Amino acid sequence: MNIEAFTQINDPEKLKEETLLLIKDFARKEHNYKFEIRILNEQIKSLQDKLFGRKTEKIVRDDEPSLFDIPEPEYPILEKPEETTVASHTRIKGGRRPLPENSPRIEVIHELTEEERQCQCGCLKTQSGQEVSEQLDYIPAK
Repeated sequence: MNIEAFTQINDPEKLKEETLLLIKDFARKEHNYKFEIRILNEQIKSLQDKLFGRKTEKIVRDDEPSLFDIPEPEYPILEKPEETTVASHTRIKGGRRPLPENSPRIEVIHELTEEERQCQCGCLKTQSGQEVSEQLDYIPAK
């Protein structure tokens, strides 16, 4: 209601009713504003805690329920555990790939002398083992 319409009321009972309506409206708005101010103050406090508070501290509110206060849901107990099958798979072995067959190879055989091949009992040792290694050799452009 605007002020001009309010000032033109001549009936005292009507004036009282309008005044009571205005007071109730003002009280309701004031209550809403106080509630909004309280919410905004809580938000400011929470943001200040996040910004300036310790990072290791956790914010604990008394009015909020804790995670431990919530009852656990009840699941049905199965008499027999369910069996699941997992498909087997083959793994790819890692490591280096063999050198191409068309690359040139040079065989180097290291043989022992007669003295190194002779055993303590006097007989000659035969070939006991073999180690094979392949190396790439860098040949500059010609």
